[in-house]
Amino acid sequence: MSTICDDLRKSILKAAMNGDLSASREGWNESKLEELCVEITTGGAAPQGKNNFCDDGPCFVRVADMGKLGVNKKLNDTRDHLTNSGVGKLKLFPTGTVLFTKSGASLLLNQRAILEKPMYVVSHIGCAIPNDAITSDFLYLILKSIDFNEYAHATSLPSLKITDLKNIKVSYPNIEQQKQIVEKVDELMARVADLEQSADALTSLKKVFPDEIKASLLQAAMQGKLTKQLPEDGSAEDLLEEIKAEKEKLIAECKIKRQKPLAPITDGEIPFNIPENWQWVRFGDANELISGTDLTPDKYSSKPDGILYITGASNIQNGHIVQNRWTKNASRISKKGDLLLTCKGTVGTTAILDVDEAHIARQIMAIRPICLDVNYIKFFIDHMVPALKSAAKSMIPGIERGNVLNMLLPLPPLAEQKRIVERLDALMQNINVVGDLIASE
Repeated sequence: MSTICDDLRKSILKAAMNGDLSASREGWNESKLEELCVEITTGGAAPQGKNNFCDDGPCFVRVADMGKLGVNKKLNDTRDHLTNSGVGKLKLFPTGTVLFTKSGASLLLNQRAILEKPMYVVSHIGCAIPNDAITSDFLYLILKSIDFNEYAHATSLPSLKITDLKNIKVSYPNIEQQKQIVEKVDELMARVADLEQSADALTSLKKVFPDEIKASLLQAAMQGKLTKQLPEDGSAEDLLEEIKAEKEKLIAECKIKRQKPLAPITDGEIPFNIPENWQWVRFGDANELISGTDLTPDKYSSKPDGILYITGASNIQNGHIVQNRWTKNASRISKKGDLLLTCKGTVGTTAILDVDEAHIARQIMAIRPICLDVNYIKFFIDHMVPALKSAAKSMIPGIERGNVLNMLLPLPPLAEQKRIVERLDALMQNINVVGDLIASE
């Protein structure tokens, strides 16, 4: 967008110099640039030593103090100020002097500025003092419309000779028309600046939207703020009893192993308030966690023979499983309905397994909820991804199994979990639509 705005500024300048922004082209004159100026010269060498600078002396202009076209046109202050010793033999340029970059890399910047008060100027900057035939503002437009790079001498340090500049022929109207043109140019430049600012804001919005909005909604969902708490839902305490009974059943059937008890939750760990009928639980107390293991290349192939082999984040795109490897040597089995979480390298990507079985590599964890809604658990994991990524600190980032098992899960009754999922699905879809509209602007 900046390139477009710069092109607009150049077009405005061209129109101004062609007389397209004035009521009439009649009465325009043509002169050498030196004929419109009391003097065209350069600044002086910058003084050396700290004793030559102070906080409140007269201003000393360097290239860094000058702005681009349409921005910082008037110069009323500088970074450096001179002491009496610093002033030395430097020339003081009057209010209304038009400055332009004239040598070195600064020549390419094509910067200009108008002094709003008398200042001293560095030697890399040219200084044009207008006479009575032209206003400072119109001289600024003239100098801005000239690409000094066309007149630069090709050396190791490109520079513009003041004598060459003096002989450039330019057109200009009477003072009254100059003022009208300057007023119109300023108005148009301000519109371009507003457009650029809006574009920058839109660019920033594209970067954060919809991610920040989604994060806020997930936070609200985990606090029970997106749904009503209904008496007929029962309580999470009842649900916990069901989870414990189901776990014991699965252990008895040798479908899961009895895990080492997780630490009790302390008051100091609780990050936010949840509804009264919810419960805080350790993630590992309500979910089975299956860690993956890698297979050697001779144990799998690209032929659809055996069961699916999921190696990492490359197998998960937009929440869907990419099927491109299979194996007959499966040992770490994820089942349909499990939530897959990438835990090595690219961490925090999730998808719900939609095939009967798959072998998972060490870059993947499979989360198997016990008596819970897997989509609610997916939203919870999505909510926790920033924290998980923050904890994944190493040359190859990785989520530790213990960090996942010990996460604090805000647990609503099952019926409310389903309502939360339904509510979030609808909201996320709307956010994606808005995000797409913003991205298309």
